[in-house]
Amino acid sequence: MNSWFRVFAGLFLFSVLWGCLNVETTVRIKPDGSGTLEQRVLMNPQVSQLMNQGTGSNKDRPLDLLDEEKLKRDAEKMGTGVRLVSAERVTADEGNGYRALYAFDDVNTLKIRQNPDEPPLSGSGLSNSDAEEKPFPEKITFSFRKGTPSSLTIRLPKPQEKQQTQEKEKSAEKPSPKPENPEEALKDAEMVKSLFHGMRMVFTVEIQGTVLTTNATYREGSRITLMEMDFDKLTSDIDQFRNLVKANPHKPGEIGDLLRTFPGIKAELQETVTVEFQ
Repeated sequence: MNSWFRVFAGLFLFSVLWGCLNVETTVRIKPDGSGTLEQRVLMNPQVSQLMNQGTGSNKDRPLDLLDEEKLKRDAEKMGTGVRLVSAERVTADEGNGYRALYAFDDVNTLKIRQNPDEPPLSGSGLSNSDAEEKPFPEKITFSFRKGTPSSLTIRLPKPQEKQQTQEKEKSAEKPSPKPENPEEALKDAEMVKSLFHGMRMVFTVEIQGTVLTTNATYREGSRITLMEMDFDKLTSDIDQFRNLVKANPHKPGEIGDLLRTFPGIKAELQETVTVEFQ
């Protein structure tokens, strides 16, 4: 099993542990540096039913993901002055869950952890200790300077050097991989497609103003996409998906070429994204 498959496996572990098969996070920044963070979390109906069976709840009723006390704790961890404004249950074609709206007075204090500290399912019996490795880096931070124009710097977490060294050492210890078995490769691809059905994760930043310049890779008007993964689109062509599964890019340029090749996946590879706006 190659490194890219392990990445997808990590994402599946994330979805199982946190019950989040469809997550959309949008940070909206106003001209004065204040703003809001909106997060919509949905669970696939089939997964919801399985989780209900595991907790002994009414299997005919959707699992309730909304826990306002936990959302308030999440707000405190996002930075000084971040607060929960509202939270409501959501029922959509993609599943059932909630929409939470947070507010902040100064985006400079905002720290968004991509690896939650606890599952959104109270009493589910799942904890962060159940996972041997965190599937995502720690946090995204922002630096804002008001002016004419105003500037915003988004800093994305980079892999920890210790982890990179350990991976290199493990890779050096491993024997050369055996030639690929086409049947096994197809089986792996089909398994991943089944595991990730309906999974979608999006992280965007919206500037409430006119963007003058930016080095962001994915931008539409004032909306910047830092990460988007739609696994139904990604696995729509099984042959093409097999090529992704067996790919093993190492350099940023190779990874960028790979991302442009496959539908349903966007990822900002730069560690720093800058924006000037008015």
